[in-house]
Amino acid sequence: MPWDLTDAIGGRDLARTLKFLNLLLDESGQDTLRVFSTVVNHVRKLMDAQGFLMVPEPAKALASHLGMSQFPARKLIEQTRNFTQEELLGFLARAPDMEVTLKSSASGAAIPALTLFVTRLVVKTGRR
Repeated sequence: MPWDLTDAIGGRDLARTLKFLNLLLDESGQDTLRVFSTVVNHVRKLMDAQGFLMVPEPAKALASHLGMSQFPARKLIEQTRNFTQEELLGFLARAPDMEVTLKSSASGAAIPALTLFVTRLVVKTGRR
């Protein structure tokens, strides 16, 4: 199910993102920090993928770089085109503060904080 969340985020599909985020946090009881780490790791991979957009066979090159098969690498290449580098860097710059928030919050406050944090990544800002 984490891949459903990362696919929804990469597709900038807010409805699906919120659906899978809620499923992970509410129904499966995943820890907010684990879900947060999954999202941050995916954004880091999207940043890596941006560096391969202009090379021949970008999915093959990215797969080799990240040590993964070409299928997820192709998905990353497709998804990274949905984001600007500024958006991804901004998300990663805010991640340490969110980690502190999640670690210092009661679970009731952590879920809305994480939901808002992920929503801000998925929703286009209009500055593209």
